[in-house]
Amino acid sequence: MDAAEKKVNNKKIKFNGNNHMKLEKILLIIVFLSVPLTLLILFTYVPLFDMIKYSLYHYKGFLDKSPTLVAFGASSLYADNFVTIFTNSEYWEPFKVSLVYLVGSFIQIALALYFATIFYFRPKGQKFFKAVIFIPSLLNGVAISLMWLMIFKSGQEGGILNTLISNSGGETIAFFGTFLSANVVLAFVSVWRYLGNNMVMFAGTMESVSRDEIEASEIDGANKWQQFRFILLPSIKKVVFLNLILAVNGAVQVFEIPYIMQPNNYYTQTFIMKTLNIAFTTQMDVGLASALGIVMLLIVCFVALIQKVIEAKVED
Repeated sequence: MDAAEKKVNNKKIKFNGNNHMKLEKILLIIVFLSVPLTLLILFTYVPLFDMIKYSLYHYKGFLDKSPTLVAFGASSLYADNFVTIFTNSEYWEPFKVSLVYLVGSFIQIALALYFATIFYFRPKGQKFFKAVIFIPSLLNGVAISLMWLMIFKSGQEGGILNTLISNSGGETIAFFGTFLSANVVLAFVSVWRYLGNNMVMFAGTMESVSRDEIEASEIDGANKWQQFRFILLPSIKKVVFLNLILAVNGAVQVFEIPYIMQPNNYYTQTFIMKTLNIAFTTQMDVGLASALGIVMLLIVCFVALIQKVIEAKVED
């Protein structure tokens, strides 16, 4: 065998070896992705398609063997679910509650930026105070809701705050007696719980900012506010926009805290609570509840799209 034939054979062996390695990589990727993709399809996309299907029917649940098609005026007995939603203000009232949580989310982001900026300059005891702010985000939501409920309940129910007020001779406060007071209390609990997440996210991103820039700005006479506005904030603007998107989504999808603290309070009924009540409690109408879920999904996507456009313009 001459040198040319050996060279050709070596190339063939190398080529076959490379193909074998590529095939192994592809098979490995398929094996590792198969489980999460299967779970994603089963628990996300299949329920989504079912929800879209149910929204076209007057469907009373699994016991309803013959759901009635109502989409596009197909039924003379029942109105289209989406027509019902967009022509009845009752289904839009929970967005007033979401507005309170949205304001609370903006306050939460502002406070998180404030604390993250303070910790960037490394004051004494920063690790301790970071832990104090972050620990509530590690606690279970049910435990947090029950703890704050014990504080804000009425005096007759053993509420800690009202008991202290009555013992000091003052008039007790019905914290959940009006729309504004009830939702402000619940929004406060939500801010207290999630503030640490935002703070850690902002603080971690700020650590990537060179301290040489801060020192140079101090030499030029910049104060702390100017350092934050012109150096720190521009460096974390993408993270801030991400948190704004999450804030809007979270305000619309609030469920855990109001459901545990005030499950039967009309003033604190969120969009998800309203949807679940329609599906399984008050109206037993899964079709209408599915249509509400689709409306909420479209609203969240629309808001996210608007914020993406604003983010792109800010970057330009």
